Amino acid sequence: MEVHHHPHVEKKRFREYFLEFLMIFLAVTMGFFAENIREYFSNNERVTQLSEQLLQELKKDTATLNATIAYQRGLQKNADSVFKILRKPAGEIDSKKLEHLIEKCFRVTTFTSSSGALTSIKSQLNLKQFSGSQISNYITDYEGQLNQVKTAEAIQVQQVKEIVEKFMQLHFTADDLYALRIDHSDISGQLRKTTPDDLEDFRSAMVSIEDFNTLLMNSYNESKERALNLMQYVRKEYNIKD
Repeated sequence: MEVHHHPHVEKKRFREYFLEFLMIFLAVTMGFFAENIREYFSNNERVTQLSEQLLQELKKDTATLNATIAYQRGLQKNADSVFKILRKPAGEIDSKKLEHLIEKCFRVTTFTSSSGALTSIKSQLNLKQFSGSQISNYITDYEGQLNQVKTAEAIQVQQVKEIVEKFMQLHFTADDLYALRIDHSDISGQLRKTTPDDLEDFRSAMVSIEDFNTLLMNSYNESKERALNLMQYVRKEYNIKD
């Protein structure tokens, strides 16, 4: 009868098990730290990129706001000139000059902000560099002011249509309207179906136009101030040199 002998297996000592465990633990831990370090530098790079983009867009916004404010001042000056001309008796009014000024009051403008970086940052506020800062408050502050601007602009456009455009359609001749708006040529300056009461009513309405122009200009200035505050914060918080 054949006898089978089981091979002798040497048992591992506790120290060997511990060393194997330690090596696995160290490998996993080092991998974890390496991934965290990689993610940290990747996030830092992304935050810097978005911060620099935001600064460039805010520079563009402030430049556009400066131009829009200057344009709004021009509208206000034209509206004020219309108001002052209409103080004169109807027979002494330079109707050509009046028509040109009224038409200029019709040329309102609007401000459109850059939103690429703002949108991207809002979608990545979970990044530690953003979530641990006050940038979301500054963005909310700026965007809230821009919403007020949009509301005010919509009211201005409606107001100009109801007051200025309506007066032009009722009292400018078709040829003068065409010359002013399309052909940019000389006009007759002959107002049609216009009574002294029509001119006085329009003069009163210009007070509302001027009042709202001032309100909108102040809103533009406030938007510019919020943009500058956001720029200053981004430069300081993320050490951006531009």
